[in-house]
Amino acid sequence: MQTVLQDSWNANNASNDALLEHLTSEMLEAKTPGEGWTVAQHIAHMVGFYKWMSVRFAPGLQTLPDLFDPNDEEDDFKVTGDLEKIREVWLQTRDAVLQAINNAKDKGNLPQLSLEHFVIHLFVHDAHHRGQIMLALKTNGFDRPDACLGMHPLWWHGRFLLQKPNECRMLLARLHPQHHTRALTAAVQRQHAPRRQGAAAETPVGAKAERSAPAIN
Repeated sequence: MQTVLQDSWNANNASNDALLEHLTSEMLEAKTPGEGWTVAQHIAHMVGFYKWMSVRFAPGLQTLPDLFDPNDEEDDFKVTGDLEKIREVWLQTRDAVLQAINNAKDKGNLPQLSLEHFVIHLFVHDAHHRGQIMLALKTNGFDRPDACLGMHPLWWHGRFLLQKPNECRMLLARLHPQHHTRALTAAVQRQHAPRRQGAAAETPVGAKAERSAPAIN
C-alpha cells in the first residue's frame, strides 16, 4: 500500500479504535433517529463491509467471523451485543483485510477502479457510520468520546471533541476568526454536552447562536 494510503489507514483505525474503546454495552442499543440502526448494527455493518467487499479479490477472507446472524430468516439484522467480541472481530477483520490488500496482485471483482480506490471507499464508509453512531449517542443522551475522533495528526482539522471545552473554543477561534464568539461557544457546547431527554428549551438567543454556529465536522 502506498505511504499516503497507509498513513490514512492508520488514521482511520485510530478514529475507529477511539470510538470502540469509548462504547459501553448500554450504548450499543442506542438507535439512530428515524427508526435507524442501533450502534451495534452500525458496527456490524462496518465490519461486514470490509469482509463482503474484500472477498471479491481475496476469497479466503470468507472465513472471517461475522457480528450478525447469517442464518436469520426474518432478515431483521440480528447482531451481537458482546462488546469484547465486537472489538475482537473488528481487529481481526481489519488486520486480515490490510494483509490481503498488500498481497493482492489486482483488484479482482471489486467494482471500484482499483484497490487504492477501494481503500478510500472504506475510509468514507467508516466515516459515514461513525457519524451515525455519534448521532445515536447524542440523541439518546450518552456521552460522546472526550478524545477527538478526528484529531489524528493527518486529520487535525476534523471534529474537535477535546477534553477541555475552552481549548476547543480557542482552536476554533483561530480556524474560524470570521465567526462571532457566541457562535463558536454554541458550537463547542453542542458537541461537548450530550442531549438529554427533557432538557430545558433553548432561549431565542441561544437558538439563534446555535443556528449560526460553524459546523464541527
